[in-house]
Amino acid sequence: MAGDWIKLQKDTFDKPEVLAIATRMGIDPDAVVGKLCRIWSWFDTHTVNGNASCVTFSFVDRYVGVTGFAEQVALVGWLEQNGHDLTLPNFDYHTGESAKTRALGKNRAEKSRSNATNNGKSNAPSVTKSLPEKRREEKKNTYTSHAESVIDLYHTALPELPAVKLITEKRKLAIGKFVEFVLTSKKTDGAPRATNEQEALEWINAYFMRVRDNNFLMGKIGRVGEHAGWQCDLDYLLTEKGMTQVIEKTREAA
Repeated sequence: MAGDWIKLQKDTFDKPEVLAIATRMGIDPDAVVGKLCRIWSWFDTHTVNGNASCVTFSFVDRYVGVTGFAEQVALVGWLEQNGHDLTLPNFDYHTGESAKTRALGKNRAEKSRSNATNNGKSNAPSVTKSLPEKRREEKKNTYTSHAESVIDLYHTALPELPAVKLITEKRKLAIGKFVEFVLTSKKTDGAPRATNEQEALEWINAYFMRVRDNNFLMGKIGRVGEHAGWQCDLDYLLTEKGMTQVIEKTREAA
């Protein structure tokens, strides 16, 4: 068991998944977050790895008091039914002991930095000035910090495609590179795709929605030869080949 608290991100209330569930269920987004917290707390208390045996959508619906709620959570990729098991994706990243250890470690590190800055012993130039290499690294880290938001957008726009279950370092780096591409590239008319990170996320959301217009990527066209059995996923959409397929072979100019 993982203790008596769970991690909740401040932007949870505004996540596309929450808004999608609220719209489909006809309930307030704040109520959606409250019911999600009940589900996350139950998994945190009663499971070790996010897998609950012999637990059904009906049980979850009764637990939160809304019929059909579990199905909507599954549609946005935040709950999965695998045979006789109900699974909470990315359990170790968001919930459980490992997630709480990371959260507490982050708080301790931030508190330590704050104390070091305020105790009068820090060297102001060394704190405020950094080498160009370090600034580039910080910028890179800022982009990779959008990994969870990009994955959430992917799950919401393309629930038919394979869900992301692990947020690996390789995936975070690929997403960071993808966000950087959006921020530094231009459309065919010469206009920038995005001028800030919020606009970049909006462009990425539109990018995933445009995948739906590509019959090959959505598996609506029979695949033969080397493509037999192949399925589009987030990893492919982040590659140069995937971007070319979406940007050049869908209707809107990007």
